Amino acid sequence: MPEAGSNSGWNTPLTDRFDLSSPGLVALKTGKVELGQGILLALRQIAAEELDLSVDAIVTVSGDTSASPFEGGTVGSMSIETSGREVRDAAAALRSELFDAAARKLGVSASEITSEGGHFFVASSRSKETFWSLAAEIDFDRPLARSAVPKSQKLYKTVGANVPQATCSSVSVAVLSFTTFRLMACYMGAF
Repeated sequence: MPEAGSNSGWNTPLTDRFDLSSPGLVALKTGKVELGQGILLALRQIAAEELDLSVDAIVTVSGDTSASPFEGGTVGSMSIETSGREVRDAAAALRSELFDAAARKLGVSASEITSEGGHFFVASSRSKETFWSLAAEIDFDRPLARSAVPKSQKLYKTVGANVPQATCSSVSVAVLSFTTFRLMACYMGAF
């Protein structure tokens, strides 16, 4: 088990959970690995739901101990029960931080803002601000605020929906330069 204050999901700063450096994509960092059970897709769905993004806009960095929070093993049926809640809470915190940054930038209250696909809207009008344009306004190194409230399950559109796992054909060329293991992991749906 990790020591108190280590990179566990409960005290992980946003920088250890998310990366918004590629416009249009949110990298979700997780210690869980894909073993054919669909865990990475499920975690992507959870993050996408909280952030009002498509599942395709969420990419995963999985099982990289130098880049992902410690989440224990990928064993039994516990991955969604443990990591799912952590991802949901972290995505809700990121959403809250982004909405607060948008409110400051747009000169309105956060309650007047909506988002879709990473774009912010005020009174149904699309602003020029996006998640990615405002990412620099957020202190990603600060520990997660547990005060962010996740969405009500009544509002879910993505979580619980049947979303087919992406094929690897679009990433196969890039993966060819990696090891055979990485290629096999891609073939099995881990990427």
